[in-house]
Amino acid sequence: MDMSMDDEFLSQEQRDQLFRGIFPADYSGEVISIKTSRAEYSRLFEAFEKSTNKFVFLFLLSLCADAYGEIYRRSQSAVLKFDKTFHTTSIQLRQVSIHECVISNVSAQLRNLMPLRPKRFSFMKNTEIDDDLPDPDLQMVWRSNMGVIPVLAMEVGFSQPSLDLEMTIRKLLQKASVKVGILVDIKESPSYKNPLRNEQNIEICKAAMQASTDKPELLIEQYCAGRELFSPVVLYGIQWVGELTAAVQVFGKDSVTGEVVARTPRVPAKGIKQSGAPIYEAYPSLNTKFSDCVDSDDEAYNVDLALTWDDVRDDLDIAKRMLARKRCSAAVSQLKKEGKI
Repeated sequence: MDMSMDDEFLSQEQRDQLFRGIFPADYSGEVISIKTSRAEYSRLFEAFEKSTNKFVFLFLLSLCADAYGEIYRRSQSAVLKFDKTFHTTSIQLRQVSIHECVISNVSAQLRNLMPLRPKRFSFMKNTEIDDDLPDPDLQMVWRSNMGVIPVLAMEVGFSQPSLDLEMTIRKLLQKASVKVGILVDIKESPSYKNPLRNEQNIEICKAAMQASTDKPELLIEQYCAGRELFSPVVLYGIQWVGELTAAVQVFGKDSVTGEVVARTPRVPAKGIKQSGAPIYEAYPSLNTKFSDCVDSDDEAYNVDLALTWDDVRDDLDIAKRMLARKRCSAAVSQLKKEGKI
């Protein structure tokens, strides 16, 4: 078994940036995997720790799913993993349009659902929840009589291992005050690799760029018009974003034991249609009320956390177009530096 490495496609400048704790702006993609020694991994670890790019550190001891180490540093900019078996380090960028649009959309919808009286809820993004816990993508805090406490946490993953996301949610729910955890798991198929690593694709892209005077944003808009929301995005004759699917699951705590339990199954909320029928749930239930998040008998909290999923899907459609534009721009920029375009 082998792992796909990006070493040969990284310029020396990009590699130097990584060792300064910076994810290269002109790298097309959100994950970089490189061969490293344990010592080189430590250098990368220290570089990202010291840089303004905050990060999450996971030590992958082996290929076994249950062998993940603890999360030692928390942020939403990047995830660093070291694989002892293959001697590789992967650096995954997390704050991309796909990721951010879901957080912003859900945050806005929950805010609109909040009871106006008493007005005691607030939402925070990428904010520390506890010294020993990962920062959630979104947390809902409640101004109780005992002070301000986090009561709900959400984690959004884009092409991340599903087990990683669930482990993060479960860890967040270990915080005594957090009662509900929402997981949104977004996948892209096929997984993205810069298509301009292929000489034939370079020629296709170059010819298409020379033939068109329209801006990339307009070309993307024209291509996506009339297509399904999950469908890929093509620009200059090259696919930049694959088919997107998304699933949502809610976790809570057993009322007796306090153990983390699933409040809902993992439900597809966005996906591919087959024979005219969607294979996803159009309006998945979170099976949660505001009252499930707080210790209060106030009837004002008896309000369902019911999201308008069509709005989420529409925002994802916009975000995938932005992602396609960014990936293409970064890939072309790198080739221009190399004199290939």
